[in-house]
Amino acid sequence: MTIKTTVKDFIKFRNLPIFWKISFMPISAVGLVMIGMLVYMLPVTKERITEDKKETVVSAVQMAYGLISEYDRRAANGEFTVEEAKKRAHARIDNFQFGKNEDNYVWVNDSQKMLAHPRKDLEGKELDFFKDANGKYYLKEAVKIAAQKGEGFVEYAFPRTKDAKPSPKISYIRFYKPWGWYVGSGIYTDDVMGTVWKLLAGIFGMFIFISVVVTITTFIIGGGFISRPVKEYGKMMQSFSSALSAAEGEPTGRLDVKGTDEIGLLAVDINKVLDAYEKMVGKRNQAEESLRRSENRLKDIIDFLPDTTFAVNLEGRVTTWNRAAEDYTGVKAEEILGKGEQEYSLPFYGLRRPMLVDVVLKPAEEVARLYSNVRKEGRVVVGEGYIHGAKYGEAYVLTRAVPLVDSNDNVIGAIESIRDITVLKHREENLRELSEKDPLTMIYNRRKLFDMLEIEVEKSARYHRPLSLLLLDLDYFKQVNDKYGHNIGDLVLKTTARIVEDVIRKVDTFARYGGEEFIIICPETGIDGAMSIAEKIRTSVEQHCYPMVGNITLSTGVAELSDTDSATTLIKKADDALYTAKKMGRNRVEA
Repeated sequence: MTIKTTVKDFIKFRNLPIFWKISFMPISAVGLVMIGMLVYMLPVTKERITEDKKETVVSAVQMAYGLISEYDRRAANGEFTVEEAKKRAHARIDNFQFGKNEDNYVWVNDSQKMLAHPRKDLEGKELDFFKDANGKYYLKEAVKIAAQKGEGFVEYAFPRTKDAKPSPKISYIRFYKPWGWYVGSGIYTDDVMGTVWKLLAGIFGMFIFISVVVTITTFIIGGGFISRPVKEYGKMMQSFSSALSAAEGEPTGRLDVKGTDEIGLLAVDINKVLDAYEKMVGKRNQAEESLRRSENRLKDIIDFLPDTTFAVNLEGRVTTWNRAAEDYTGVKAEEILGKGEQEYSLPFYGLRRPMLVDVVLKPAEEVARLYSNVRKEGRVVVGEGYIHGAKYGEAYVLTRAVPLVDSNDNVIGAIESIRDITVLKHREENLRELSEKDPLTMIYNRRKLFDMLEIEVEKSARYHRPLSLLLLDLDYFKQVNDKYGHNIGDLVLKTTARIVEDVIRKVDTFARYGGEEFIIICPETGIDGAMSIAEKIRTSVEQHCYPMVGNITLSTGVAELSDTDSATTLIKKADDALYTAKKMGRNRVEA
């Protein structure tokens, strides 16, 4: 090989001998690592260390903030005055330092001046005093940020000591609004770079050492243990190719083993691979036959599923339509198999529209609007809704769809099952109504009343809106039961409920509280409005002629929710007012 040829080979790296390629790798690695350290690791390391230090500063400020909040809470509990609390917090913060560096301290200022600082010569200074070399009033800017957002960072230059030159600094400040205090702490960014360079120097030294060791080892191993055997391996691979070619692609040929060195052992291993491959081909054929049988069994299982079930491929064409689908829709499998363009939706809805299989294959937002409830359970998409075009008319159905995948977990289609749950849905609705309604009057029962009252009390408190409650009690109702019997008493209760429903508003909640007592929740209603509603109810009941019984009266207690009331105390206030109405002669409205 001439010098000219060698240069050309180096220029064309692929033509270099393996020995030189292997030897070149550690040298390239060192160069790439050095470039990578400067281009990538330097800014990344700086950013990470800066963020770590920022987190330390934020934690320190949060601790000081918590200390101030604790003293404020104790002052609120009466342990000492607010001024005493501020003095104690001031004293604690004066001695508050974190980490090993004296620069790690916390200060406190208000919107006018510095209140607490390790450098006592700065305490009491107006915020205008704190201006860095660039003319930046950094404390004023920090106060503005914290006042607007509650917290934030600010960059400026500040001397480490009284006589030192300003150094770049990043500080975090948080606003404690009850006292008007701003708590802050910061880091010097030149400390960050010092840490970065120390860290990078250690890493750089380690890489240099490893690269030298790898380079020497590569020179030793590359020549004697890799280059020569690989040349012999090339010759052997030619023999291997000839063996396969002679068998026309079938692994019947075997390598000729000459020797017991690494190449000979490699040839033995390749022959073992060929033996294993032969067995694998046989097993593959068996597996394919087994897969065909499994697919047929799966088709039979799907065909006999009780739920309406169909499947589509990636093109949206129907590949499976079971017997339940035939029965439910009246469409035979042979009529729809292979059909696409959402024709599978026609038997269910009478029109072409997306179904859950479309969500699985290509999620569509409009599908969610077509079902009352669509959710994902892992890969399964579940939905509920009405179908209109089925053989048996409109029905409420539960549908499930899941992707079909091959052995490599690639999606090849989707399958959907449809179950008619109309009867179950009606039962659920009936049970829900029974659990919420009083079986006699068919208005809300006591349990539903308390649920609704808790909600209305919370809304009233949150939005500062009025809320009133009416507690109604039929006068002398026990005499009705004793004189006419419970059947007539029940009729009186039901009639009264209908009378009240005709008077109250749609926004009001009407419930049976117990026995002959009823409660009406009146949202957005003050005491005057509630009294007016109660009087209308009292008049309507008094003027009504009940069968056999004649005229009946009722007494009403009215209460309005106050800032200190709960649902229980609101009912208690109405009950006290009802007691007053009874005591003052009945057939009255009292508040």
